[in-house]
Amino acid sequence: MFYVYVLKSILNDQIYVGSTKNLKIRFKEHNNGKIISTKRYKPWKLIYYEAYTEEKLARMREKKLKYHGNAMKELKKRIGLINNGLPSTTFQKKAGAGFTLVEILVAITIVSTLIVGAAMTLNPAGQIAKSQDAVRQRDLQQVKLALDLYYNDRNCYPSPSDSPFAAALKDGAEWKEGDTVYMKKVPKDPARVSYVYTTESTACPQWSVVFAKLSKPSTLLTICSLMSQSNCVPKGFDTTWACVTSGNTGCTILASGEIDISGFSSGTGSGAISTPTSAPSAPVSDQDFFVAQPPEANPQFYEGTISPLFQQIGSNQKVTVNVAGAAADVASVSVTVKSDTKTQTYPATMTAGTSADGTWEASWTVDDTTAKRFMITLSGTDSAGISSTFDISIR
Repeated sequence: MFYVYVLKSILNDQIYVGSTKNLKIRFKEHNNGKIISTKRYKPWKLIYYEAYTEEKLARMREKKLKYHGNAMKELKKRIGLINNGLPSTTFQKKAGAGFTLVEILVAITIVSTLIVGAAMTLNPAGQIAKSQDAVRQRDLQQVKLALDLYYNDRNCYPSPSDSPFAAALKDGAEWKEGDTVYMKKVPKDPARVSYVYTTESTACPQWSVVFAKLSKPSTLLTICSLMSQSNCVPKGFDTTWACVTSGNTGCTILASGEIDISGFSSGTGSGAISTPTSAPSAPVSDQDFFVAQPPEANPQFYEGTISPLFQQIGSNQKVTVNVAGAAADVASVSVTVKSDTKTQTYPATMTAGTSADGTWEASWTVDDTTAKRFMITLSGTDSAGISSTFDISIR
């Protein structure tokens, strides 16, 4: 794998963007002062990275982030970094983000030890319950880290029912895929039941949520970010549930299911969410994509979003794409959709930026299935009449 990464200086909040084949070694080199351009600002923290299967794709993405303002702006938006009047190269740290896994585990271990020690002299039952809830929240964070690593390797999250992760979650066993071990032991709830994992029922899920039942209710958003979204929680959800989310959560799907809490009372948790007996709705999660075209291509497509990736017949779908004119301004952009039985082209309209570097959007009403074939072709023409295309094969 090849990686594009973003570092933040602990010394002065300086931001550095780079690419590498071995992220772990490269990160150590930065903090050991072996990289001339960054040694003055060490120590550094890794706040974001992306994984690619080809070096040229990683190099293209690094250049986009460094030299295209829109690309960096969209990245900051996507990962939740906030810019409150700071220089364009300085990010504020998102609450709860930007720490290494070692720092997180050390901090949690210290806090857990203090809680256990106090439990013997204060209210034992109450303190033990608090300690168990702290363990649950720590476990959720560890599972989330493993799920995000899996996604970076495969561009999908695991299936909730027929995957090695689902089996390991149920048994509290090792989670291994091929030669990669994602968790030596998937944790189980202190009550010895499995945590609850759910995602969309597709061949390549693009979001996931893991739940844990707490001993006492809590209204803190840090316990579960879904608390702020009344239309994005399963039936049976209340303030006694903690959760971690990954990807752009499919609220419609999530709200149509019901958390199976029987395992938390009987000790035989299945780690799954039951769904209604009526026909399931189509997944509604968005899918970001990045484009790596030859340097001589013009116009240059470099990133965008399919919203949603899969859609029901009769509902709206759209593609938003950032396009730059390398040699001349972009004159027109279109999106061609190849589905099971049809090939249809839709004109795009510029919604932001300029014709030299702007955001274009095309939308349509889905009128065909995509069970066997689903391909999107981006086409652009500049003011000199030069054209370029890029295919996105989804099925």
